[in-house]
Amino acid sequence: MGKMGLVIGSFLAIFLSYIMAVNCLLRHGELCFTSVNFGFQMHSTYLSLIYIMALLLVLTDSKVFSGKLWMKTCYSIVVFSAIILLGSLSSVICVFILSCLFLVKFLRKIQNVRLRFLAVLLLLTSVFGTLQIDRIGKEVDYTRYVLKDFLKNPDEFIFKHHEDRKSSMVRMALYNFSFDVMKEHPMGVGTGDVKDVLNKKYTEYGYDYFVKEKLNPHSQFFQTGIAFGIFGVVYLLFLLFYPILYHKRFEDANLFYFAIIIFITCLFESFLERQVGVIITCFIFTFFISIKSKEPIGTLN
Repeated sequence: MGKMGLVIGSFLAIFLSYIMAVNCLLRHGELCFTSVNFGFQMHSTYLSLIYIMALLLVLTDSKVFSGKLWMKTCYSIVVFSAIILLGSLSSVICVFILSCLFLVKFLRKIQNVRLRFLAVLLLLTSVFGTLQIDRIGKEVDYTRYVLKDFLKNPDEFIFKHHEDRKSSMVRMALYNFSFDVMKEHPMGVGTGDVKDVLNKKYTEYGYDYFVKEKLNPHSQFFQTGIAFGIFGVVYLLFLLFYPILYHKRFEDANLFYFAIIIFITCLFESFLERQVGVIITCFIFTFFISIKSKEPIGTLN
């Protein structure tokens, strides 16, 4: 029932978003389909993550969704369109990596050379088509430009872009500051002092906007590293990689895919700093590991 609730709830949330977006479009214009307006329920990255998890259940779990192929295809189109409109690049990366994993799984099962070729061609065509979407293509190109500019001269980049408000530029500056703080405090500063230490670093470089908005590192690995040091990062990596490396011990294969989704999200968001992130993580690692394990939980060494 929990899985079914995720599938139905995601569909209803997307349906409601479309109704509100169309209603707004009739009143004001195309701006109603921006990520902020379309994903009014919560942060676009978190919302996209929930939709991707629901889609995985529809495609892989026959007990949750036993519908015909055309029904699964329609659900996939609805979810993918919502992800594009939400504009979360990390979610697009999640979809791409999961598609590659499914492709590898398919190629291992199928011996027909033509089917293998068609499967690879379909994936490449889908990737190329996605990059042609204006919103995604521009975001990818701009992210590449930002990364290239940063690697060219990190110090110059930081001093040159302190007034920039674009997402990729902001994230690169945040990662740079967070890494500097981790080098200065390898054992961590404690959970209560993370914002104070970061604000001090922002002020030092003239990033008053970051101080005003109280921006976190926008990466759970940097967030954990600043709070708990290198040992905290190691523990977080263990938490995420355990179900990935030992997924065959568990009855439900979706634990493997869900852990990958959370790992990718943690790269680009301070995922466990929001209530929704904590709830999703706790649900997955208690439900799929404790309840669905093939062995008694005490023997999973």
